[in-house]
Amino acid sequence: MMRASRAYIDGLKMLARRELSEQQVRQRLGRKAYDQQEIDDAVERLRGERALDDARVAEAIARTEVTLRKRGKIPTPPGD
Repeated sequence: MMRASRAYIDGLKMLARRELSEQQVRQRLGRKAYDQQEIDDAVERLRGERALDDARVAEAIARTEVTLRKRGKIPTPPGD
């Protein structure tokens, strides 16, 4: 198996566990000692297959902030 393919597989495994941003995937692949070209190739493929999607990650973070942490719109006081 090509090393670039292993970077892709490792990235896919990371994303199967949880939504990650492109930057997070790049950092984690870098820690696994893949070189920059291998990381770029893996990220490009993951983006092309929509496994990696920063907009989806941002939506998930916003949804978590609003639902779990009760952040978002400020409630209107009674009588307003």
